[in-house]
Amino acid sequence: MNSPELCQHAFEILQLEKSPNGCWLAQFAIDGKSYPSFYEPCENVHEMDHAEFLTYMKLQALAIAGYWQEKGAN
Repeated sequence: MNSPELCQHAFEILQLEKSPNGCWLAQFAIDGKSYPSFYEPCENVHEMDHAEFLTYMKLQALAIAGYWQEKGAN
């Protein structure tokens, strides 16, 4: 699960922990800019191995970053 979108960016995991409500609480910095945390339901990632999980979460973080960038532009 290697994604070309990820290769263009530097990621830093600021927060990644399983919360009691059945979700992962995640916050990433992308290219040195931190973005708000987000929840990812555990059932979306429960069958993934570690590498697949990190790739998926980084792609989710990119989607969140895109949302916040678009929202800020409007």
